[in-house]
Formats: sequence, C-alpha cells, structure tokens
Amino acid sequence: MKMGVDLVIIYMMMMFGPWVLLCLGIMGLVLISFGKKEARWVIKILGSVILCIILWAFVNVINYIIVYESMWYGIWLALCLTVTVVTVIVQWINKKLLKKKPIHWAKKLAAYVVFYAITLFVLWKGLKPYLEPYPSNWLATNKVYRELAYELYNLELDCYEYERIHKGSDGEIVISFEEHSYLSDHILRRTLQQRDYIVIKTAVEEYMEVNESFQGNKINLDFRIGGSGGPLCSIYNFDPETGEIGTEVPRWFAEGIYANNCTELAEFYHDFSKISASIETIDDMQELANLRNLTYLHLYVGGAVREDKELEKQYLEELNTLLPDCEIHLNQYNIEIRPAWEEFSD
Repeated sequence: MKMGVDLVIIYMMMMFGPWVLLCLGIMGLVLISFGKKEARWVIKILGSVILCIILWAFVNVINYIIVYESMWYGIWLALCLTVTVVTVIVQWINKKLLKKKPIHWAKKLAAYVVFYAITLFVLWKGLKPYLEPYPSNWLATNKVYRELAYELYNLELDCYEYERIHKGSDGEIVISFEEHSYLSDHILRRTLQQRDYIVIKTAVEEYMEVNESFQGNKINLDFRIGGSGGPLCSIYNFDPETGEIGTEVPRWFAEGIYANNCTELAEFYHDFSKISASIETIDDMQELANLRNLTYLHLYVGGAVREDKELEKQYLEELNTLLPDCEIHLNQYNIEIRPAWEEFSD
C-alpha cells in the first residue's frame, strides 16, 4: 500500500528506533560500569551499529521516494547519500590510516552544500527538460503495465491526472485518476470531466487492441476527487455485478457519472451498455434515442422531476418509449448514487 513520505519516515523510526535506543542504553550501562577508557571499543562498535541503522533507514526512505514519489528526485538523493558516505570513508582513511592532516569541518560542510546545490540545479534545470516525463510511481507499477501507465500519464486531460495502476480484489486491472481541476463554472467542469473520461477510455481501448496480453482483461477506470481521495465514478469494460465481459462487442459500463444533460450522455456514452448518472436536466431526453447499445439506464434528476411524482412518471414513460429494449430507472434509491448538485454545492 502506498504511503506518504512522512508516514514512511514515522514507520522507519518505529522500526529502527528501538534498536538505536537499545544500543544507546547498552552504551550508557557500559560507561557507568567500566568508565570511558575501558569501554571505548564497545562504544565504537555500538556507535558504528547506530550509524549503520541510520544509513539503512535513509536508504529505505530514499528507495520509497524513487519508487513511489519522484524517480528523479529520489535518484538525486541517492547520489548525494552515496557521495557523502564515500567521502566520509575516504576522509577517515586519510586521517586514521594515512595520518594526513584533516580538512576543517566548515570547509567540508561548505563543499557538501555546494555539491548538493549544483547537482540539484543541473538535474532540475539542465537535465529534467530532456528527461522523459514518467509517472512519479512508475517504478512501483508492474512491468506489464508500465507502457500503458506512461501513455496515460502523458494524456492531455482537462480535469484529471493519472495516479496509478493496480490489481483489484476480483482480479480486474484498476487504473486510478485524481481530479486536479477546481473550476468555479460547474457546467463547464462537468463537460470537461465527461471529455476526460472518454479520452482515457479511448486510450485504453486502443492500447488493448494492439497489445494481445491485455485483451480479455477486466478494466476499471477509477476516478477520484482530488485532495480527499474519495471515489467519484467508475467506468468498466465488464459488468461489475456479474463480472461478464462482452465478447463480440466491447461492453462499457459507467457508474456515478455527473453530466449536465441527456445531450452529453448521448454524445459521450453512445457505445455504453449500462449507465448510472446524475443529470441537471432531462428536457433533452430525445437525444437518448442515439444510445443504441444501451441495455440499462439509471438517471437521477433533481428539481421538479424529483418533487412531482406525476411528472416523473410521465418522463419514465417517454424514456421507455425512446429505449424500448432498455431497463430504465428514474430517481430511485436502490442504486447508491450521489446527485451532482450535492457534489458541487460543497
């Protein structure tokens, strides 16, 4: 499970901290019992053990940063740590074994700071513009999915950004995206969201067509709200209730969609088999006749439609006429779906 760097540091402290405290405790007991002169070798050995523990903790944190957070920044940290350790060992050899005059600590500290600053500047300003833009957690992605992760990360999207790929509890491939747009124009925001969904779905479809190893896999495109990380909606290439995948014709299912109107549903989801969506208005329902592959439709509509049962019944009859071969539900609560106007009123 992916954690933040701060949580990893806390975990490392909990994991290695007791050993450091144990070594310090033994050192204290030895000093009290035998004195500094008699216990100097024990103190040196335990001090070396503490240093190795701290270095190992640093290596684990840097490895986590490389794998999950930022590959290039983590590599820079690894370079800095390696150079620091090597130079310290060389200075110790010069001082203890070769008996050379040691460099003043202030000069050494200044040299380290200059080296760190120059290498960071070279990486960020000199090399990074020419480095390929990989996802921050690219190395944590299974090798089988890395090419797809790279393509999805570099898609031009309006509201979402790629987060990660992982295996779901039922063996499906879950591809997660987080929303990073906070447009105040909610109508435009909803339209851009639908556009992103289809751009991502199309990219996955095209990838599956040319990669035989992906054909036949269950895909869940999982969209989440930025910051809180809560679920927003999902798009599947299989029926999430039965696990069935379309054979002759790809079957796509959308749950938790927030659209402005029926026109957007007809435009963006024309090849979907199942749709559960919240919409702002149903006045343009005639457009839904273009959803020829649709076998299931659940619409949640606000305003007068929700308050007036007769009007709701009238709309439901019209929908059944437009889509005679489709199972239709209107403003029913048997499927958990949060209305769009609640989402944007927070």
